[in-house]
Amino acid sequence: MSVKLKTAAWILILVGIAETAMLVYAIMKQFSFSGGSLFYCYAGYKLLQSSSITYKWVKRGIALFLALLLAGLLCVIATAGQYALSEGIAFELEVESSWLIAAVYFLIVPLLAALLYHPETRMEFGLPPRGSVWTLYLGWPRASGLFALGLVLMGALLGPHLLSNPFQAVADAIRSDNAINRRLGGVRSLALLEASEHNWTFSARVRARGPLGTGRYYVDIAPNGNAQIDEYAYEGAAEVSSVPRTQIEAAVPEATANEGTAGDVVRLLSTSFENNPEAPSSSTGPLVQDGQLAWAHDARARSGRRAINAIPEGNPGKLEYFARSMSSVLLSSRLDGRYVPFRVEGFSRVELEFWRLSTSNPSRTHNCLGSLSVDYRVDKGPWQSKMVYCGVHKSARPEWKQSRLAFVTRGKKELEIRFEYEFPPETRVDRTVVYLVDDLEVRGIR
Repeated sequence: MSVKLKTAAWILILVGIAETAMLVYAIMKQFSFSGGSLFYCYAGYKLLQSSSITYKWVKRGIALFLALLLAGLLCVIATAGQYALSEGIAFELEVESSWLIAAVYFLIVPLLAALLYHPETRMEFGLPPRGSVWTLYLGWPRASGLFALGLVLMGALLGPHLLSNPFQAVADAIRSDNAINRRLGGVRSLALLEASEHNWTFSARVRARGPLGTGRYYVDIAPNGNAQIDEYAYEGAAEVSSVPRTQIEAAVPEATANEGTAGDVVRLLSTSFENNPEAPSSSTGPLVQDGQLAWAHDARARSGRRAINAIPEGNPGKLEYFARSMSSVLLSSRLDGRYVPFRVEGFSRVELEFWRLSTSNPSRTHNCLGSLSVDYRVDKGPWQSKMVYCGVHKSARPEWKQSRLAFVTRGKKELEIRFEYEFPPETRVDRTVVYLVDDLEVRGIR
């Protein structure tokens, strides 16, 4: 067996092992990764056995990979030219690991082609040599065909953006947006932080600076050239809130039930999340943290001066938060920050009432992402789901909605209630969204 063939086989095996490890890591960390994985190991193993059938198909597959890499390289050259011709936007791309992985393949695939098409390797399988090292031993006819295929694939990948300049479209869209100019006092500088294209939609992440602050935005340029701008973070700019406030005074008092309270309806707890002198200033009592990510006070209240925000940092854009318990709080019967379940002896049912406002759903089509769930348990039994309140997309008019839930407690001694924010499966960070809770009451019904 020639050294060239043996080297190519071991490269395939090592790439297969590396991709399998990356695939396992991606599953554990819940991010996207794909590749040939164990198939490469099998192909390398068969090449070590000098399988002519495997050699034929691997050789053709590597040629196709070369065309794909060439298309990618041509796309990079074309977009670099478009960027160079654009005005009013700086280049500050943030390096990601995916670029490093792509760079590795840009080295490995041509090397594999040169080894598999090398005259020594071809002679081992009874094939005549072709071309030179300048064509990776493909020969000029085959190399020209792959170049033509790369051009076709480049056109298919870029689509209508090949004939337009999406970078200029992004810059023009940001600079001409009236809301952005009002918020920042005009756009003085614009920087491109990230760019990609999928299904002929050009997506960019940009930072705009003005005299009043800094804004960060996602900009999507559709195939027809229309731009969609989505803000996701601000620094230094004055907060512009469209969250409605129903009244300046708190709608419900900060109160808990007194021992031995009489009557058919007993207020067990009420709060508008105002300052409680018995609790630390950082306390969100009676909501007691039970998860990894804390809730926080928010000035955008329905009534009074404060509400509670389940996502004070917004949606983090981390897939590993999806379907995991990351942000839960327990509802205490006390206001001082200590957790004490509700004593429900003598009550046939308990009613929970609160107001909520959401801008947390990142999807315009899926109606139940970025949701708030309410769970409960009685007498230390298993937790049960009571209700899930779906998130709302921030393009909708912000609206406070009332929630009422009833829990059957006849013959029970203790009731526990838990709130949890359910993070959406979204990779885009958005610090501008909220899920607010305010004006909460718990009543016992005899």
